[in-house]
Amino acid sequence: MPTRRASDKFKRTVVPALLVTILTIAVLFIAIILITEPVPMENKEIVFIVYGALMAKWSDSIAYYLGTTHNSNEKNKFITK
Repeated sequence: MPTRRASDKFKRTVVPALLVTILTIAVLFIAIILITEPVPMENKEIVFIVYGALMAKWSDSIAYYLGTTHNSNEKNKFITK
């Protein structure tokens, strides 16, 4: 029985693209806020922890949506032609 990848399950849906878009907007929005507004000293640690976690999830989503899974699918299409 062949294994199914998560990317195969969501091939015909806009959910991955929507999640990547939302995460990208959130990362950019928070980065702009962090650059333009001072963070109170008592909140600085928690803000950076939360932003770091958001950045990690954003990079995971980029890797999923555009990374090796995407390259593997392109390779498979090329091989079948």
